[in-house]
Amino acid sequence: MRLFIKRAIPVCLAVGAAIVIGQLGFSWFAPVQDAAIAGSAPKFLVVEPESSDFGEVWASNRLEHNLKITNISHNPVTLESFQGDCSCMVSSDVWPMRFGAGETRTINLNLDLTRVIPSNDLQVVPYQLKLTGAVESEGARSPIRWELTGRIKPAIHIDPQQIQIGIQSINKANIEKSISVDVADNIVRLECDGRANWFGKVRTDPTPGSSRRYLVSLTPRPKQTPRIISDKVGIYAIDRSGRRVSSQEVSIGGEFVSDVMPVPRTIQHGRQKLNETLEETFRLETLTGTAFKVLRFAITTPNLTITPVPNRPNYYISKLVCNQLGEHASSVIFTIEQNGEEYTIAILISYDAVAVN
Repeated sequence: MRLFIKRAIPVCLAVGAAIVIGQLGFSWFAPVQDAAIAGSAPKFLVVEPESSDFGEVWASNRLEHNLKITNISHNPVTLESFQGDCSCMVSSDVWPMRFGAGETRTINLNLDLTRVIPSNDLQVVPYQLKLTGAVESEGARSPIRWELTGRIKPAIHIDPQQIQIGIQSINKANIEKSISVDVADNIVRLECDGRANWFGKVRTDPTPGSSRRYLVSLTPRPKQTPRIISDKVGIYAIDRSGRRVSSQEVSIGGEFVSDVMPVPRTIQHGRQKLNETLEETFRLETLTGTAFKVLRFAITTPNLTITPVPNRPNYYISKLVCNQLGEHASSVIFTIEQNGEEYTIAILISYDAVAVN
């Protein structure tokens, strides 16, 4: 974090690893004299007001506040130095700052909270900053203590932090989902880092009444394989200067499957009588609408037969004889040709046979 005092006292302050949003207030404490002159030096400077509440602000906001400092003594006073508890030193062309007897001067404080936040910690964090300055008047010196407090949160908040994309073909070109995002006022756009398995983009949701919603476009990287999806993408907030000032990770859940799938994906007959003949109709369909052809199919057990349905392309009838007691499963393996490539898919057909008295 950086604290700048315009034209007078630019101050650099390091306040930790994460910048957040919050309610900011400050207090100016009365001078405390050095031990050598304790009890002998009067109060030199006062700040008006003694405290202030900035309300709730975003981490990326630049906050300005005017401090009116008055020399209440009858002698000239010099504000010699200003230093944060991060040990950053103050430098300025007009430093030290001198006050005539009874003079009031205004210092403009510019509080810059912008910083990239790699952490996904969404908790509001209490914040405290202490500054000290040295005051001199006619050889007497005393310190001044000033404190800034608040509660801060990241400049971007996504809720929930998960995108469910459901069942998707490994050949799916683009997946677009709407998410709810709360961002700071000076955030002009969001960017998406798709990490290892995705290309990502973010744009404002054009739907009426969706002022806080954004559309995340996710494009799977080539050569995806059927799998349960458990990935993450990073959403970054970009301010007016083009800087990434905050980020959050969003989980992606779902499943990649081959483009052609049986419907239903499995046939479970459940408990049946021994030697019962079971019959079911299923179909093969493409998730993307891309044309395909069944080259052949293979059956793993002799008690199962598959017959194409006449005049209904890609529809099949399965007949299964419960010829053994207990739970059993058979598979039908289809070889598919699509876009000049071949791959296999399977449908599982199961039963649990019981004896009949």
